[in-house]
Amino acid sequence: MGANEQLKPCPFCGGRAILKVNHGFNKEVISAFVYCEKCGANTRSYALERTANEAWNRRTNNDR
Repeated sequence: MGANEQLKPCPFCGGRAILKVNHGFNKEVISAFVYCEKCGANTRSYALERTANEAWNRRTNNDR
């Protein structure tokens, strides 16, 4: 699994998932998280894009 891996639909509403990456002054990744554009469900912030993607894709509707 990598940062470019396709995100699964939201496990709660089926909405489209979006990866949000925050960059620092030197364009390094400071944090990354995934959220649903429809219902707002989200992961916590991670240091790596790949980790945020993996966390989102492992979620089930029991992970509220």
